Amino acid sequence: MNNVMKQTFYKKRAAFEQQLAVRDKRFEMPEGVLIQKDLPYAKDSEAAHRFDLYRPQHSEGKQLPVIINVHGGGLILGDKTFNRYFCANYRLCTSIYPNCDHQSNSSMYDRIHCTETSSGAGSMITLRPHHLLCTQGYSGKGYSDGFVSHMDEVVHALRTEPGLKIRLSFSTDTLCSACPHKMGEDLCDTQEKVKRFDQKTVDYFGLKEQEYIYQDLIQEIDANMTEEMLADICEGCGWFPVSACKKNICGHKC
Repeated sequence: MNNVMKQTFYKKRAAFEQQLAVRDKRFEMPEGVLIQKDLPYAKDSEAAHRFDLYRPQHSEGKQLPVIINVHGGGLILGDKTFNRYFCANYRLCTSIYPNCDHQSNSSMYDRIHCTETSSGAGSMITLRPHHLLCTQGYSGKGYSDGFVSHMDEVVHALRTEPGLKIRLSFSTDTLCSACPHKMGEDLCDTQEKVKRFDQKTVDYFGLKEQEYIYQDLIQEIDANMTEEMLADICEGCGWFPVSACKKNICGHKC
C-alpha cells in the first residue's frame, strides 16, 4: 500500500470511527440479552478471529435458530462492535446471533468459520468431567462478569430442569466458552491442571464421552463420593476452599 493509499485509508477509518461514536450515543443495550464476548472461531491466537454471541437470557439448553452477522466495510472499515445494538435487539426475537469479526484483508476472508463454531449453540449443554463437580459447588463467583453471567444461566438450567440431558466431553465445554482462560478448542492456559481434574473424575467414576441425564449422573457421583476423593480430584483448585463443593457434594454424609 503506497503512501497516498495509506493516508486515504486511515482518513476514512478515522471519519468512520467518529461517526460511529456519535451514533452509539443514541442507543443502549436492551435488557434480557446474554452477551458472550470474544469467543474464538479459529484455532489460532488472532484477535480478529473472534465473535460475540447474543441470545435471550434463560435460553440455555433450548434449541434456537442461529443467524450469523458479518459486519460490512469492504474488509477495510469496521469491526464486530458496529452492529452490536442491532444484534442485541434482534436477540429478543429468541434466536442465537453470532456477530463476527474478521481481518481487514481480503486474503483472510475465507478463514471465517463461524458456522462451524456456532452451529451447536443453544442445543445440548456439554460438560467436561470435573465440571460435574463445579456445577454443584458453584455459588456465584467466577473469573469475570461475563463468565459469572453465563455460569449463572447454565447452572440454573442444570439444577432446575428435571431430566435435562448433557453431553460429557473430554474437552472444552459450554462453561469454557465464556471463560477468559480458554485459549482455543481443548486448550486452557492452565491445561495440565484442568486435564488432571478431568482424568481423576473419569477414573473415580468410570465416565465416558456420551449423553447423560445430568441430575441422575450427579446423584450417582455424590452417592459414591468421599471427602478424600473430592480433595484428591480438586487438589490445586483455587475455588475449592471458598466454594460450596464439599458441602453440596459430601454434606449429606456428614
